[in-house]
Amino acid sequence: MSDVLSYDGPKLAGLQALFFAPVAALLPLPDLAEDGLTLLGPVQLAAGAGWALLDGTIYTPALDVVAAATVHGAGYEQELTGFYAGDRPAVASQFVRMQGRRFVLLAVDFEGQVRLVGDPRGGLEFSYKQTSGAKPGERKGYTWSFKGRTAGPALFYTGPMPAPLPGGPAPGGPGGVVLVYTSRGRFLGTARAGQRVIITSPFRVTITII
Repeated sequence: MSDVLSYDGPKLAGLQALFFAPVAALLPLPDLAEDGLTLLGPVQLAAGAGWALLDGTIYTPALDVVAAATVHGAGYEQELTGFYAGDRPAVASQFVRMQGRRFVLLAVDFEGQVRLVGDPRGGLEFSYKQTSGAKPGERKGYTWSFKGRTAGPALFYTGPMPAPLPGGPAPGGPGGVVLVYTSRGRFLGTARAGQRVIITSPFRVTITII
C-alpha cells in the first residue's frame, strides 16, 4: 500500500460534459495500461455512427460506480444521472427514441478528466422522467439516467474527444480550469478558460486566481 489516498490538492466534483453513443456502434476498445483502468488509445465507433452531446443542467450530472458481487463474479453497478431543463417537441421525441436503449458515454469532469462509462458487453440502459414542476419558480424538464451492470469500473480515457467541450477547449488542449479562491484560502468555485467570473457580495472581496 502507499499514501496515494492522501489529500493532494483540489478534487472538483461534478461533470461538465457528456457524450453518448449506441453501444452497438462501439468498436473493440484499445488496450489498457498496466493499471488495468486506463485506455491507451482512442475510442472509436463504427462507420456512420457518431457521439452526441447530452445537455445536463449545470451541477446535476453525476456518476456513481459501486462494486457489486454477482453469480458470475465481481461486477460494478454504474449509473449516470442528470437533469435536462426545458421542454419542446424535439427534445421529447429524442428521449422517447432513447428510452430502453443501451449506450456508452464519455463523461468529462470539471478537472478535465474523462471516463468511459459503460462497456461493450451491454452498455447502460437509458430511462427518463418528465416533470412540469408545481410552481413557476421550479424547473420543468427531464430527469435522465443511464444505468447498468458492467464487468469493470468506468475506465479512464486520455484520447481525443469527439467534439470541443461547450464553452471551452477540449481536455488536453490549451486552457483548462481556473480555480477561484479568496485571499484567506476559501475555495469559491471554478471556471473554464475564457469564461467570465462574476462574484456578487455586499462586502469587499479579494480573490486569488491560480
